Amino acid sequence: MSRGIAYRRAKMATIKQQRRHWWQHDMSPQQIGLAAATPKPCSCWMCGHARRHHGRTMQERRQLDSFEIQKDDGP
Repeated sequence: MSRGIAYRRAKMATIKQQRRHWWQHDMSPQQIGLAAATPKPCSCWMCGHARRHHGRTMQERRQLDSFEIQKDDGP
């Protein structure tokens, strides 16, 4: 069963209601919409994408190492 536009609008209204004080101050409707769509206020090393700041994850490094070993063992 697919959910319709009414469901998505209701969910967005709930999220906006919850995030009215997300960044510890009263916000304008535009800021509330921004907090609902993108909950992180910045892209610093604490809030941003971990791969950008810390490199590849351990799982990705293991996979690449495994691929390199298989590539070297080939015919």
